[in-house]
Amino acid sequence: MKLQVAAILLFLFPVFAMADAGLFLEPGVHYENSKLTVTNPSTLVGNQEEKITGVGVGARLGIHFFDILFVAGDARYSRPRYESDALNGSADAAAYNLGATIGVQTPVAGLRVWATSVLDGGLDPETISGTNIKYTGFNGYRVGAGFYVAMISIDFEYEDAKYKNAELESVGPFSTNAISNMDGTQKGYILGVSFPIAL
Repeated sequence: MKLQVAAILLFLFPVFAMADAGLFLEPGVHYENSKLTVTNPSTLVGNQEEKITGVGVGARLGIHFFDILFVAGDARYSRPRYESDALNGSADAAAYNLGATIGVQTPVAGLRVWATSVLDGGLDPETISGTNIKYTGFNGYRVGAGFYVAMISIDFEYEDAKYKNAELESVGPFSTNAISNMDGTQKGYILGVSFPIAL
């Protein structure tokens, strides 16, 4: 039975795609408010709560089917403020992430909902209290909803993802480039405005 269903889906997908499909580009700007929980195996240090807030830009590039279903690659870059309780200070940071999105929407105007699998990313705060640390290996998910009219969409997302690695680049005047056994879980909300454009 499963093989029959799979065969039917494989047959219908190209028919569905060829019937009414097109490319789209969706640039946008967003503001995020997230918390990063840094897990440290050291019982002396424990876990720390860091705060990430700021504005970023991004874009989706993908295919829409019948103006209802859409799939796309999702790329984002931001310059948030990184506030660290552990380091007792704050600094600007550079952050990026890449993902794959699938969603549905009502044609012409109305509600859209989507889910994004975050595949990779990084967060690199500037030096705080003489310490420079960089996070890499970001993956997890985002779910979102938006309302769009014509070429403007107001979007709201929830993100839950994790940095697998933390690299201690320098402490004071000393460069280390050491991979620590810390990791960080980032959870938060993202408010954005995007501009879907059919190509």
